[in-house]
Amino acid sequence: MFRPRSGSPISQLPDAGDTWYVYTKPLSPAPYSARFRITFSPAEMEEKGTPLNVKVVPNPYLVRNEWERHRDFRKIKFINLPRQCKIYIYNLAGDLVRMISHTDTRADIGSVPGQFGGDEDWDLLNSAKQRVAPGIYLFYVESEDGRSQVGKFVLIY
Repeated sequence: MFRPRSGSPISQLPDAGDTWYVYTKPLSPAPYSARFRITFSPAEMEEKGTPLNVKVVPNPYLVRNEWERHRDFRKIKFINLPRQCKIYIYNLAGDLVRMISHTDTRADIGSVPGQFGGDEDWDLLNSAKQRVAPGIYLFYVESEDGRSQVGKFVLIY
């Protein structure tokens, strides 16, 4: 049984500050003659801003990529990064392969609203400076303003 405090009919939606009392009936799962008070408050929405659109290029990475200067100098790029972020790279087993901190210091970025902070290279080496194995990798980008993105890329040697 609902009894709105403000006297409004039950068919209307509750207003902020309304209190409803709910009484249980016999044979209900709640204790007999229990009384529950429900007070309503307005919902709040928090806008997170522009979603991240980070990409990995080239994807898939092939061992003989045209933009590499030498076969021992391998790299991929993370593009459309926020101005300050951390990039976490994981293998499919869930092991952290490398963490890259990105800080873009270009002065011309601030003049264009919604502009992302550039790109970051990864030399395909793990934290111990060893070449990583071919396969599927996951990345997680975490920006300083709380936005994040998960993605994947493939390395083919």
